[in-house]
Amino acid sequence: MKSQNFLQLLAVLTPMLIWAQTPQAPQTPTFQNGASTVPVTLNESGQLLGQEIADIAYNAQSWNNFATFVLDDEDLDKVRGRYHALEDWNNKGVLAVRDGGKYIINSVNLNLRKDLFESRITEDSLFVFNRDNVEFLVINGRKFEYINSGIHGGTKPFEVLYEGDAIKLLMTYDLEVKQPESNDPLMIKSDKPEFDIDNTYYLKEGNSLRAFNVRKRDILDYFGAQKDKIKDFVKAENLSYRDARDFAKMLAYQKRVL
Repeated sequence: MKSQNFLQLLAVLTPMLIWAQTPQAPQTPTFQNGASTVPVTLNESGQLLGQEIADIAYNAQSWNNFATFVLDDEDLDKVRGRYHALEDWNNKGVLAVRDGGKYIINSVNLNLRKDLFESRITEDSLFVFNRDNVEFLVINGRKFEYINSGIHGGTKPFEVLYEGDAIKLLMTYDLEVKQPESNDPLMIKSDKPEFDIDNTYYLKEGNSLRAFNVRKRDILDYFGAQKDKIKDFVKAENLSYRDARDFAKMLAYQKRVL
């Protein structure tokens, strides 16, 4: 019975994993499961065939090297608030994997507790993508990629706010749990702790990654001799020095005009 239910859930994936590029002819990408390799058949439109999905789910245990099907057993009663980067699951993404394939993924989000991208299949089930196979993921036009920063003890997902020839402006989503404040003299906590999401910004130049304060002084120092022209641009476009996405516009302006 469990195998039958599992296959029924995986059948839902058919419209969710669609080859994002229209191929000239059917292709056969593969997902590796341990020592065996399971071929994936695409039809003339580049869509994964439903029966193949069921066969892979049964024989290859959900493409262990690509993604894992799990039940969402998180105990949300312990902590208030969200622990995903985006506010809801009403998202569509394009997933690029390291073998060159691109897939359209619905209901996708970034789990900040695990630093893993997830696609919600049903109310209580998820498809979790293996970070080692993710080249990048574009969600609602916003690009995310894993970078081995040397700062966070391994690879971490960053949102790419700006990408130029020699520099990237990156942002992390930093999750912490805040304990409720209590005015009770007995220090009895009457409320639940709450997830809190903050952002940290980085500039990546070549293999160098450094934290960057998005504020007027640091931004103008970064532009150096071009700062007066940047000031004029900021005033003309009504931008804010404390908005990282506005800083990204300044970087784009510098590349385009200065």
